[in-house]
Amino acid sequence: MEGERAAGPASANGAAEAHDRLDSLLEAEVAPQFGALARTQTRFRLLAAAALAAPVLLAVLTWLAWDSDDFETFLVATVIAAMLGPGAAVHLSRSFRGRLRDALMPPVCRAIGGIRHQVGEGASIDRLPRLAMVAPFNGREIDDVFQGEHAGIAFTMAEIALRRIVVRQRGHKTERRTRSVFKGLLFAIATPQPIAVPILLRGPDWFLLTPWRNNNPRNAGLVRVTVPDRAFARRFGLWTTDGEAALAVVTPDFAALMVSLSRAAGWRGIDAGFDRDRFLLLLPRVRGQFEAGGLLPSLNRLPRDAHRLLDQVLVVHRLIDSLRGAPA
Repeated sequence: MEGERAAGPASANGAAEAHDRLDSLLEAEVAPQFGALARTQTRFRLLAAAALAAPVLLAVLTWLAWDSDDFETFLVATVIAAMLGPGAAVHLSRSFRGRLRDALMPPVCRAIGGIRHQVGEGASIDRLPRLAMVAPFNGREIDDVFQGEHAGIAFTMAEIALRRIVVRQRGHKTERRTRSVFKGLLFAIATPQPIAVPILLRGPDWFLLTPWRNNNPRNAGLVRVTVPDRAFARRFGLWTTDGEAALAVVTPDFAALMVSLSRAAGWRGIDAGFDRDRFLLLLPRVRGQFEAGGLLPSLNRLPRDAHRLLDQVLVVHRLIDSLRGAPA
């Protein structure tokens, strides 16, 4: 895990300073790795090209060997290559992107300060079912996880994918179906003091387009509370176990902030809630938010990719500043 310096503000000046620090860190830490990365990229490109070309070459040889005794051998080899070749190329591409991430994330985290990066653990997913924030799921994938503090407030930002896996036995056959429930970012931000009641802010259900909302909060013992704010009511439903206590938290100013965040997030909006000592927020996004480079793009783009990553990681700082009422 990386990053140990205290965090600064995510204001325009603070972001500009972080970009300046990143330039120095890239020069000191990533530039010396450039030669090794370039050699690895070339080697992986050749291996991926061979994996994709092998089925074509074997198909030609199979056609040429139509009347020979080796026809069946070539045919089997062609089928195997066609099955394994594309997967091998994808694996090589992902492996190389992982190496680029390992090279870029440490300087990005140090440029921001007060933030650590890891892969595959540390997200607050177990809080989601308790608050009925997502439909039932039994499969999860945690990718990039960022943890730290900003303005004295602890946070976690994680890229996650949740799935519902259904296995049915039909006679002698076992059917396995996987349905995506949610893909995107999960934010968990510490509250100044614990919230006594669960509070769920649920966006509108667009059926197949928002599968994580295909559950009924009533099943978790929550009831819907009317909020006297028309803009808020168009974008959220407020669910809780104690309406009076919830409305003391979801003040008019907070409701206006949530409407603003939802508008900025796009047509699918956001979902949020309070679970004891954490404010949770779900932001639907495509996978690979924190990827950089690949087998085909030139490595000369790495500095630009690093600065893009820095801006994406700073999203959690801007969210905290918005919640605090500070200028973002």
